[in-house]
Amino acid sequence: MLKFNESTRYGRVVPKEAFYRHMTLKAKVKDSFVHDIKRIVWANKLSHTNMNLEAGSSIKEIEIFEIELKSRDIDYGVIEAIAKQVPQKIVFVL
Repeated sequence: MLKFNESTRYGRVVPKEAFYRHMTLKAKVKDSFVHDIKRIVWANKLSHTNMNLEAGSSIKEIEIFEIELKSRDIDYGVIEAIAKQVPQKIVFVL
């Protein structure tokens, strides 16, 4: 896994349903949320306040999402659905 300074740790489990409950998704993508993902953890928040970086003008924060899969495959639509719900830039660790 990726290692970041402890000050970046967020460590919140995000229910899968929080992403697909209020979205219009193709059945295949919704099935992938249910059958392919074990859990989603919002692991870290990287920003100028906790990473000793200069504040950027276009990117204020980068989120690290750890997605624990039940199998090796996942529908890419799942990643797109999550990205649409979070306004910051995201790094997905599968």
